[in-house]
This record gives sequence, C-alpha cells and structure tokens, in this order.
Amino acid sequence: MVKGIRWLLFLIIPLALYLYAYFRTPLLPLIDGPYYSAQVSWIARYWTLRHPDPPLTFYLLLPFYLATGDNILAVKVGVPMISSLMFVPAFMYFREVDGDDEAAILGALALTTSYYTVRLVTDFVKNAFGLIWVFSWLFFSLKYGREGGLRNLVGATISVLLVMLTHILDFGFTVGFSILYALLRRDRRAMTLASISSAFLALAFLQPWIVGGDVSKGVALVEQVAEGEVGSSGLLDLVPLVSSLLLLWSWYKSKEPMHGSLGLVSLLFSLPFYGRGWIMRFRNLGGIPLSAVLSRGKAEVGRGRILAVLALVLVASSGFTLSSTVRPTVDMATFNEMKYILDRYRSPIFVPDVKIRYWAETLSFDVTSTPEGASYMLICQPSHPGSLAKGSALPSKAEALVRRLRAQPVFQGERCTLFKMRGR
Repeated sequence: MVKGIRWLLFLIIPLALYLYAYFRTPLLPLIDGPYYSAQVSWIARYWTLRHPDPPLTFYLLLPFYLATGDNILAVKVGVPMISSLMFVPAFMYFREVDGDDEAAILGALALTTSYYTVRLVTDFVKNAFGLIWVFSWLFFSLKYGREGGLRNLVGATISVLLVMLTHILDFGFTVGFSILYALLRRDRRAMTLASISSAFLALAFLQPWIVGGDVSKGVALVEQVAEGEVGSSGLLDLVPLVSSLLLLWSWYKSKEPMHGSLGLVSLLFSLPFYGRGWIMRFRNLGGIPLSAVLSRGKAEVGRGRILAVLALVLVASSGFTLSSTVRPTVDMATFNEMKYILDRYRSPIFVPDVKIRYWAETLSFDVTSTPEGASYMLICQPSHPGSLAKGSALPSKAEALVRRLRAQPVFQGERCTLFKMRGR
C-alpha cells in the first residue's frame, strides 16, 4: 500500500513528459496547438470564443494567459499542468474498483504516459482535459453505485456536466458508458446515473450553443455508419480492441459491471465501423481500456511488480517516443515572417490554409477564414522535410484561388506572400 498521499508524487512523471513535449520547440506542436492560443487571447479581449466550441478548456487556460501575457507560453505551461491532473481521478477510480494502490498507480501512469494520451495532450487538448472529468465521473459513479449518498451523486452529476462542457467525444463516451452500466446493473442507482447523463445529452441537442454546436458531429457519425462508410485499422487500433476484450473477460470472471460497461463502450469505439477520421479520433481514447486492463491485471497478479514495471515501461516508451517527435506545422522563419506581415498590415487578412490560419490568429485579431470583407490574402509555405522548398511556386490550389479572387501580390517573402484583394 502507498501511505497517505505519497502517490501524488507520481503525478510528476506525466507532467514532466508533457512539458518536454511542449518545450522542445519555441512554438506549439501539431495543428491544434496554435488554435488554443488564438482562442485564449481572443477570450481575454472579448470574453467570448473566437470559434464555437465547448468552452471549458479555453477558460481553464485563460488564467495562464493573464498571468504570463503570452498566449503561446500560456498553452505551453497550462496544457501540461492541467492535463497531468487526470492522474488523480484515474488513480482514485482504479484504487476504488481494483482495491490495490500499486495497481491504481500503474493504471494511472499507463493512462497518462501512453501514446494515445500524449497524442491528445499535444494536439487534441479538449479531448485530453475531458479525460479528467471522465475518470472523475467513473469514480463518483462507482462510489454511488456501491454506497449511494448525495455527495457521490452530486460528484457524478458535476463530472458529467464538465465533460459536456469540455469535449463532445468524451461526453459521448460517458453517456454510452452510463447507459450500458444501467443495463448491466439493472438497479435504481445505475438508472439514476443514466438518466442524468441522458438529460444532459438532451440539453446539448436542445441548446447546441452550450457545446459549440458539436452535437452535429454525432449526427454526422450516425449518418456515416448508416451509409456503410468504413475506415482501415492498424496496430494502434488493435491495442484498444484487445484491451476492451480483456476487460470483458474480467467482467465475466469478476461480475463487476464497471469492467463490463467500460469493456463494451471501449469495444464499440474500437471496431472499424467508421470512416478514417472517426477511427483516428476513437483510437485516441485507447488509453482508457489499456490503463484499466493493466490496473486490473496487476491487482489480480498481486506480487508481479517486475511484470507491471515492464508493462509500464513499454507503454510509457510509446508516449515518450511521440513526445520526442511532435513538431509545429510551421518553422521559425515562417512564424517570424508572418509576424512581420501581420504587424505591418493592420487590415482584415484572409488566410485559406487552416494550419497557417491558426498561427495567424495567434498573432493577430485581424485574420478571417473567408475572403468576404478581407483586404488581403496570406499564403505561406513552411519549410519542413518533405514540404515545398522556399522560393518554389505556389501550390496548385493556392494558385487557383489567387486567380479566382484576382489577387495581386504586394509582399513577397521567403516563406509567405501577401496578396491585395481586387477592389479592396
């Protein structure tokens, strides 16, 4: 057993991993990194979101921006610090369901250091923050199912509300779990939990602005499955699938409905019944069944510390490898050139490439996603291995867009070209 709260010291491991991933570069990793910095600076000025989205993640990051005055640094520090906190509810849930502190530490570390979670933390930040509330909901639901009590019911209710306000995929996972849990337990407490989560789902459909209109993505998924669109699977998709099946085996042996519900909902998210984009999204929740299986396995084996450590090293190495390779979508030369242009030209600027636009929005409040009302258009070609070399011709799509809008170049840099929109 781990005495007192010493288990909290293990939280340093995912925090260090996430900080390493973010501070390897002066910029932010992958596509969505600058999206969060742009949203936070917009909120600080206008107290509303620049782009419709479930709002909680951005308001949690806001204090870091107010404290630093730098929207990039705010994300670099805020995302690792908040994301690493998912270790706490994950540990509490695994300790409660498996009754073993060491197994709970193994499960929580497997969750926070796995490839799947590092992928969320470095790109799909809302999804990562949502896992904090998912495991908080699992913990309070398990406690309420076993003990009852108003405190546990309120904890579960607040948790599912926070999931809804953070990320629609995490919310869908929680709702699906609650319904399956009610079907497996078939008692009043489980039905109460399912009713509460279903009520919040109905609220999201009736008032979609609360979740930034994200419920439409769920409708699109159902339509895609109904049309029979199926994506391909790979090794990264097999790990969650196998973990889900092992959880179902654990449920068969232990009769614990939590294992059964988690195994079933994870299995539904792991099957290749969806388009490629959805499979990628669902795959990134693979840390949930994987961590649950490792925690349960350690609790059943008991003294198998060496095997537990080896399993954790294998899982964590995948997360470390990913954190060592993630990089921004632009290089520093492109970033600095964009900053020079956006500082010099203070009129609405249309940026067609979303990867460039998020960086432009990080640097300026004058960036638009449509040409209507824009005075200029900005096109950049970052220099990365495998991308276009500097000074090369515009990509065919960009060139076609320039001709269609009849835009004329007014600034030509090594990475970026600024065009004047015709008649503006």
